[in-house]
Amino acid sequence: MNINRTYNQNPVILVLYLVLCLIGIHAAAQEQTPVIMSLEECIETGLKNNTAFLSAKLKTAGLAAHADAMRFQMIPSLTLTGSYFRLSEMDAASIGPVTLDPPLTNSTSFKLGLQQPLFTGFRISSSIQQAEASYRAGLKETEKSTKELIFSIETAYWNVTRARETLKVIEENILQMEAHLQDVTNMFDKGLVTKNEVLSAEMHVSNTRLLKLDAENGLNLARARLNILIGRDWDAAIDTEVFAAQGSDLNNRVPDVQESVKKALENRPEILEMTQKVMASEAAEGLARSGLYPSVFLSGNLTIADPSQRAFPQKDEFTTTWEAGVFLTMDVGRIPQVLAQVSETESQAGQLRNTLAQLREALTLETVQVCLDLKKAGEKVTAAQLFVHQAEENSKNATERYQNGIALNSERMDADLVLLQARLNYTQALIDLKIAEAAYMKAVGD
Repeated sequence: MNINRTYNQNPVILVLYLVLCLIGIHAAAQEQTPVIMSLEECIETGLKNNTAFLSAKLKTAGLAAHADAMRFQMIPSLTLTGSYFRLSEMDAASIGPVTLDPPLTNSTSFKLGLQQPLFTGFRISSSIQQAEASYRAGLKETEKSTKELIFSIETAYWNVTRARETLKVIEENILQMEAHLQDVTNMFDKGLVTKNEVLSAEMHVSNTRLLKLDAENGLNLARARLNILIGRDWDAAIDTEVFAAQGSDLNNRVPDVQESVKKALENRPEILEMTQKVMASEAAEGLARSGLYPSVFLSGNLTIADPSQRAFPQKDEFTTTWEAGVFLTMDVGRIPQVLAQVSETESQAGQLRNTLAQLREALTLETVQVCLDLKKAGEKVTAAQLFVHQAEENSKNATERYQNGIALNSERMDADLVLLQARLNYTQALIDLKIAEAAYMKAVGD
């Protein structure tokens, strides 16, 4: 079929075809245009969409509901029951010369019962303390999950920036090397340089293009990780804001290690979470010991029955009766089991206290490490910046020497490669400083 002929014969089809092509091109352009997000927008989106974080929030909500349920144990138990029975007929009984009425064959009753615990061996209070401590631990666990998610998003965000800036530096260098290659090729055509110079220039361009491929793969992987963390499709088009190549305020001061450690041990949600878990385990000890004590309850019942079992002789009418009292109960046979449970909870509480001590040691070491890393990151930025200045000067001198005919093109391209590496190192150092800052803020609990 001749498509061109069809379009010429029917201009309407041609117009529709062009419109569809334009729509397709526009849609493709829209799909390829990345959404530029700030760090704050990424964090906000992640806190709304990240599935692991949402699971932690749901878990905490469940702990809150359980704590409420435990508190309701202090409310008196109020029960209402009703019943109706049809009884078999029986002959009338007699006492001596007196003949009693035959037993009634219908029995209807309504009973309202109340039971209030007076003493349960501290079972109720211990269970409430345990539930409340577990809930507070859950809150701190959610806070910890929040800070960890924010740190992960920050790290992923800066890694996207790192990969993009690295690719940008490499692309700029490729353009420069391709221009050098063109110069050398022109000079070779004029017989001013040897073939070896051309081959050397081509090799430098090829090696830099390989670096570009690695950088593109690294950028795609970094974007996929950031998308997953903030709850977007892994292949969604995304990019970070333009990166300002400058140091940070934290680079101008070295954090005090002693103060940082003190702040971390006071603020880290992991410490506060484990402290609440220790309190919950201690409450569990009290809950286990409650089995060694009797339980005392206040009980009362209001009964409306026809006939009333307490009335004599029975009458076919509703009669209201009540009863109130105190009763005590204790399962003596469970005492050996209770003692074993007490020993078990004591061991668990001891383990948690030991875990808390180990956690404090681990967080102390982590804080010291991030302080040293932050100091080192700041120093690397300063050193990398100085190296860039030196490499720029070296590249400038090599270019001038080449233009004056006292240096080979390979020397000029070697100097450019050194400058490329210096710029890449500077970009890496700046991003490492950003990540080190985020790690420090997480370590001290800010």
